[in-house]
Amino acid sequence: MDYYVAHFSSHATNHFYVGAVEVDHGRLVRALVYWKEERTILDYSELAEDAPKGSEIEAWHYPLKLDRDTVDTPEDIAGSNYLETQRQWVDWMK
Repeated sequence: MDYYVAHFSSHATNHFYVGAVEVDHGRLVRALVYWKEERTILDYSELAEDAPKGSEIEAWHYPLKLDRDTVDTPEDIAGSNYLETQRQWVDWMK
């Protein structure tokens, strides 16, 4: 999150809400992180324990921006660059 805030935020305060997608023996493996100020969802996947130091950014995947990466219906996704419907995005956010 430090990377995204340092490079893409102009806000004095940033709020992140973490929703666990996958937990293994009490350890977070995968999560969706809602960044309130940027109206963005970040996808997080835990790195292997032997991952090289400094590779933390690899745990974060393409962020979804509400006004940029969503469409109204699943049919609108087909053959496009859009990733999710707006309804799915809002459901994740909640």
